[in-house]
Amino acid sequence: DSPARSPITYRDPVPCLAQVARDRGPGRALQAIGLGGASPVRRSDRLRLAAWNAERCKSAQASIAVLKSLDCDVICLTEMDNGLARSGNLHTTRVIAGALGMSYAFGVEFVEFGHGNQTEMAAFADLTNDVGLHGNAVLSRHAMSDHRLARLRDGSIWRKLDWHSDRLGSRQAMVCLLDRRSGQLLLVNTHLESLPGPERRAAQMQ
Repeated sequence: DSPARSPITYRDPVPCLAQVARDRGPGRALQAIGLGGASPVRRSDRLRLAAWNAERCKSAQASIAVLKSLDCDVICLTEMDNGLARSGNLHTTRVIAGALGMSYAFGVEFVEFGHGNQTEMAAFADLTNDVGLHGNAVLSRHAMSDHRLARLRDGSIWRKLDWHSDRLGSRQAMVCLLDRRSGQLLLVNTHLESLPGPERRAAQMQ
């Protein structure tokens, strides 16, 4: 597993991670974090936090309704699509952050070369992925700084599977500092690998 490293950071949408993948190769998108959304508005010590695996965020509007009801200051999201047919070719992080009036950081786990699992491959076979990026995100009402990515490597376990399309990349942890009135707070949004057993996930945590 790799240490947390300073990534290339971009203001979404121009230039955006989609351009990074197209212009500089898909591997470069794995080293970048897209930043965007509303300007931070909270300068207090209140910290109501939610963590949610959105499972590709195929239902963005339903997700927005749930997250609005929580009234959170920080939201750690995992499995967020950016330009994949299965989720309407939306930048799902940007859509949700915009609806909630929050700033966001989006980091890529995988460049997707297909539509996903067998059900998704069948359902979206006639459609094209506009971008093909899948990853994790942090949404915040506090200012965020010093963004880093720590890749949780597992070789090429997401290649040549009979039940899922190929993808380039690995699980990762997003690291940043939250600026609060009493000082900065280190935040880590982690998405562990689902394919190996618990021993491997324990190793990723270490």
